[in-house]
Amino acid sequence: MKKQYGAVLTGDVVGSSALSPDEHRRVVELIKSADQLFPEQVVGRVDVFSGDSWQMVFSDFTAALRTALYLRATLKREKEFSVDSRVSMAWGELDISLINRERVSESIGEVFTVSGRRINELKRPLLMCFAAPQHPVFSATVDATFGLIDTLVRPWSPEQARVVVETLLGRTQAKIAKNFKTGQSSINKSLQAAHWTEIEFSMIGLKEGEIITLQGDNRQ
Repeated sequence: MKKQYGAVLTGDVVGSSALSPDEHRRVVELIKSADQLFPEQVVGRVDVFSGDSWQMVFSDFTAALRTALYLRATLKREKEFSVDSRVSMAWGELDISLINRERVSESIGEVFTVSGRRINELKRPLLMCFAAPQHPVFSATVDATFGLIDTLVRPWSPEQARVVVETLLGRTQAKIAKNFKTGQSSINKSLQAAHWTEIEFSMIGLKEGEIITLQGDNRQ
């Protein structure tokens, strides 16, 4: 039987202790909206637990990474409160029968264990990490790239983050400018300041690395 791969995202909100009850509810709503980006690749529902922790499962590598960035941008665009999210992504074989689609955090499998463990190992100032337990070389390469992407994401201003959100939703710069009632040059400058071109280039490279890894497995 062909191997079935998937990605588990585990995260927790940075700065949640300073939120009021109403702000906390708003943050939870934003996290739960993250499955709108790639609904066909989400396995089960977004699970928020322990107050400020969350977990999601994806059938696609790129969908998981882009959703992680979307979630962080969605939180960072909010001017009323200053929060972000740590994100640990684990990628590998999944047994769909062991996934609790209603409470993803109660699912069983190596990728769930690794994703949860890695987020607890994150050292400041890093907020993103990656692990592929069955592919150590690929794992180390992607983890280093995640660190570089995180370095570009952490300084996003609310203005930059909201433009990134719209871009991840597939909207053109012209459409975003029209919605925000501003010039397209302003949107372009925000994306440049957010280093979006560099981030997208990194994601393309990671996707190619995933394909090569899978092809290597299939040849064995």
